[in-house]
Amino acid sequence: MFKNMKIRVRILGILAAVYLLLLAMVLISAPTTHHRISEISSAILPAALRMPEAESAFERMKCTMGMPFSCRRRPPSLPPERMPRTRHSML
Repeated sequence: MFKNMKIRVRILGILAAVYLLLLAMVLISAPTTHHRISEISSAILPAALRMPEAESAFERMKCTMGMPFSCRRRPPSLPPERMPRTRHSML
C-alpha cells in the first residue's frame, strides 16, 4: 500500500510542478503579449476605417485605366413620371 502511495505522490508532485511552471510562463509572457496586441490593434483600426475609401479609389482607378466591365456606372435617372411602376409603388 505504501508503494502505491509513493507513486501517487510522485505523480501528483510532477503534475503540481508542471502546473506551477506553466503558470509562471503565463505570468511572465502576459505583459509582452498584451503590449504587442495593443500595438497591433492600434495599427489595424485606422486602416480598417479607411477601407471604404480605398475600395472606391480602386474602383475609380479601374474605370480610368480602361476596364469598362468593372465600372459600376449608375443608370441615368428618370424623372418620377417616367419611372417604371413596381408592385410596391402601386400599393
